[in-house]
Amino acid sequence: MNKRFVRSWDVFDTLIARRCGTYDTIFEIMGRALGEDFRTSRIRAEAIARESKYEISIDDIYDVIQKEKDWTQQERQYALELEISTEFANVIPITENMSLVQNGDILVSDMYLSPDVILGLLRKAGLDKVITLYVSTRGKHDGSIWKQIKTQCIILKHTGDNPSLDFMRPLQHLIPAALTNSSAETPWERFLSANGAPELSCFIREMRLRSHRTPPKFRALQAAQIEVNFPLLLLASASLILWCCDQGISRALMSSRDCNLWSSLAEKVASHIGDSVAVEYFLISRVAALKSSKEYLAYAGRKISADSVVVDLSMTGISLAGLADRLGIAQVNAFVIALHKSAAKSLYGDKFQPKAKINFRYLFAELAHQDLEAFNQALVPSVHDVTETAEGLSVEYALENRSPSALEAVKVQNATFLDMVDRVPETVLDEAFALARSTRLTFLVRECERHAGDFKTILTRASPGSALRNDPNGIKLNLPYASTNPIARRFAAGLKLLLKPLFRVGSPLHPYRGIPHLIARRHKRHKDKVD
Repeated sequence: MNKRFVRSWDVFDTLIARRCGTYDTIFEIMGRALGEDFRTSRIRAEAIARESKYEISIDDIYDVIQKEKDWTQQERQYALELEISTEFANVIPITENMSLVQNGDILVSDMYLSPDVILGLLRKAGLDKVITLYVSTRGKHDGSIWKQIKTQCIILKHTGDNPSLDFMRPLQHLIPAALTNSSAETPWERFLSANGAPELSCFIREMRLRSHRTPPKFRALQAAQIEVNFPLLLLASASLILWCCDQGISRALMSSRDCNLWSSLAEKVASHIGDSVAVEYFLISRVAALKSSKEYLAYAGRKISADSVVVDLSMTGISLAGLADRLGIAQVNAFVIALHKSAAKSLYGDKFQPKAKINFRYLFAELAHQDLEAFNQALVPSVHDVTETAEGLSVEYALENRSPSALEAVKVQNATFLDMVDRVPETVLDEAFALARSTRLTFLVRECERHAGDFKTILTRASPGSALRNDPNGIKLNLPYASTNPIARRFAAGLKLLLKPLFRVGSPLHPYRGIPHLIARRHKRHKDKVD
């Protein structure tokens, strides 16, 4: 008999997982309909069934429960079908592994569910390959399933999550084996669950398992959106909407480009509670605020009012105050995650004193440690001007200075975020509002921002505050952060490299190494005064 070469896979926690976490959480969910003690009864019934029979099925388990609880046949059948339907409602794919399954592979499960139910769960999770399924509740443990399979196939490798049943046992039968821990809860997911966000933790785990992109640089982009950007902006959205309700604000103006992702989530969060806060995407940038045309001022003037709030990831308030001065508005409401108080003072000092007052609502007031703007890039450059036409808004953008690979990365991370917006359950939104009303809000937002430092993507900048100091297109704003001429900047950098060996340690010129820098600073100050 010719044996075929195959690869073998475990099923639960290898190819598919449960949205709610573990198998006993399924019983807790069922307990809402069957009584709080059902979880205990279900676990005990399975243990009794395993003691009485070598191979068991879900029918054997419910025979025990029926006898213990004195259920009718209809009650028994209802509970059994409820467990199966709850499994179907919670099944999610582990895409990292499922994407590797090929036609002809075999699947080996030690579950009490029937082969038809297990195959149905796999199909619902998205498995579309032609496979052979082996099911035995004891076969992995005693090795009988491996003996049976080896009479028909030569297993090239078995992959599973259980160190004993999926690794040691196959090796004992001379079957190459590999472990996977993809379904295991991560430290970050445990942290969220332990700090008042168990629903958010489960959703993050689900999206982590659902999503998988190669090469690794794209996987890092996905993970950063799932673990950092979405939870951060979700909590901020709930806080924003509640604050708007308290302040009587009816319109949230989500600043371009940093809020291009946030705006979609904020809109969903606002609609969840049926609130009258309208979420609008607001075309603005430093250049548009300070150097745009009268047409842009007309556009901005129609947006900014006493019952609106300008929303951004981070802000010094300088550009917004400058725009308000140009519009002749005395004060503007602003909601930001990070207010850069110290940065505004150190960068601008007394050179820019706007008349307008910015009424800030912020979640923390300090320079963000991580580059949150990199996680929220848009596919379009920054706005320079806006003109209203008969066909709608005509937008003038800056020149695109990002590489094709950077733009591809932006597409990946934006698609990941928007997929989460589409899938987020109502229970997660309810939890977000509860957290926004609690004292845990700022702590969790801050921890999300810190966790961002664990992800170094191809979009992350070395200096998170660099965007405050430089306009990417060198537009002259007559402010201290206006960038210098790019040609002069490159010339200065090249000259510095040429002169560096002359001032090395031990050379006669080393004591005077600071003189070129001093001359450059004096020249810049003089140029600023002239301008």
